[in-house]
Amino acid sequence: MLVVLRTPVWLLGFLAVTVGFALQAAALSFGALSVVEPILLVELPLTLLIAGAVFRQRLHARDWAAALAMTAGVAILRYALSSTMVEGETVTGVGWWIGLPANTALIALLVARSRGGSPRRAAALLGVATGSASV
Repeated sequence: MLVVLRTPVWLLGFLAVTVGFALQAAALSFGALSVVEPILLVELPLTLLIAGAVFRQRLHARDWAAALAMTAGVAILRYALSSTMVEGETVTGVGWWIGLPANTALIALLVARSRGGSPRRAAALLGVATGSASV
């Protein structure tokens, strides 16, 4: 962990992610979720495209398939949630008290299960945990 903290590129990446989250929060405070969320759905494919160009790496079909699957999953989740909420309705305190610990437990379980396995399995589990943390 100390190596990461001493490496400027990692610190720059952390700063970029932090700024990205702040900009997403700002966008959500100014625009309706139904307008902002579709824009956020293109974040992963766009990030892969830019990273491929910056690092001069060709993205393989499996990379694009994974990005497409994650984007489609978030889009389906967004669609499913939009049909259950009425305009102007918010999540109640009970919803937060149930959802937040459940999501935290899921993330902790995924991170714990990523230890000691193959690097591919760890990457997949940590990717799902990251996605769960960002929803």
